[in-house]
Order: sequence, then structure tokens, then C-alpha cells
Amino acid sequence: MRTTTRTCLLLLAASAALAGCGDPYRDRLIENLPAEDPAFGPGELHRPGQPCVACHSSYGGAPEFAIGGTLFAATKVDEVPAMLSGYTIRVHDSEGSARDAVSNACGNFFIRSDDWNPAFPLLVEILAGDPAGPSALVPVSSMGSRIAREGSCGGCHVGRPSPISPGIVAIPGTSNASPNASVVGTCPTPWLGPDPHAPVQGAK
Repeated sequence: MRTTTRTCLLLLAASAALAGCGDPYRDRLIENLPAEDPAFGPGELHRPGQPCVACHSSYGGAPEFAIGGTLFAATKVDEVPAMLSGYTIRVHDSEGSARDAVSNACGNFFIRSDDWNPAFPLLVEILAGDPAGPSALVPVSSMGSRIAREGSCGGCHVGRPSPISPGIVAIPGTSNASPNASVVGTCPTPWLGPDPHAPVQGAK
């Protein structure tokens, strides 16, 4: 067999092997995400509402997150919700360990995999500062169910509540007029689900 022919066959075999290592579901998930907002480059404020761990994983190639998500204001059905800053998201794993993350100016929060490798399933509660004491935190919301293995809040919490989604992660009692709500233009436009025309409703 000539060297050129042998080289071509080896390259074809290597290409086939590499193609077989992909994950079609994850590839499609990443490909279908909205493009980066041109007014905001990659960083801690980008892509609010999107399933963070789709890209922030060993598969996606971005810095790895154990958990990541976005907090929203609880709005009327046809109102695009603002993002909320300054809330503490406390995650408890099944071995009794816990970590906190704080939502930033565009509502995003995350815990890096380098900082914590939680044992699933997980429980989550959200806390806010207590006006009676700046260092005190009071619970304002909690998940009624456990997180089985999905590190992206946006992997399940999309759009309005429906038979297939609990709706975006929204804080009861808040609104777009809340003091810590984002202002239009200061954050990227949030991703609220694959159907941009579906009304969005805060969790009750």
C-alpha cells in the first residue's frame, strides 16, 4: 500500500473516531442558544437566563461551573422581567455540604467546579439581606424539589410556568420597580426560552 493511501486511510479513521465522541444533544443545545449580545462581551454579566453549564463544562470548553443561573423579578404575564442583584443562593448537597453564590448586577450567579464538587441531588434556597441587620440573611424562596443532576437553572427554568417547566427563577414580591432590579440597557436582553413570544410569568 502506498504511503499516501495509508495516510489518507488513517486520517479518515481518526476523523470517524472523533465524530463518534461528540454528544449530539449537547451540540444541538449549544448551537441553538442565542448569539452573544453585541453590546456585552463574554463575562460574568453575559447571557442571562441561558443554561450556563451547557458551555461552562468540560464539554463546552468555558470555565467549568457546578451550578449557574439567573434570578428574575416576578412580573406580569406579558412583561419582560428585570434581573435581580444582591440575593444569596444557598445550595445544599446530599452529603451535608453547602455553598453560597450572590446574584450580580444582571442576576447571574454561579459556583465554579474548582471551588465545589457537590454530591447530587441538591436543594436550593434563596436569601435576602435583612433590613434589621446588614449582615443577617432571611429566606425568601426555596425549591420544593431536588435538583437531580442539572447544574444549569436555565436547563429547566424557562419561560412561563407550564406542564414542562416551572418557569423562570423569580423572587416572589419583587417587580421591575424593585430597588435591585436591572435597568434596560445595563444588561444583555435575557433569554426566556426557545419561544420568544411566549409570555413570561414570575413564580408564585
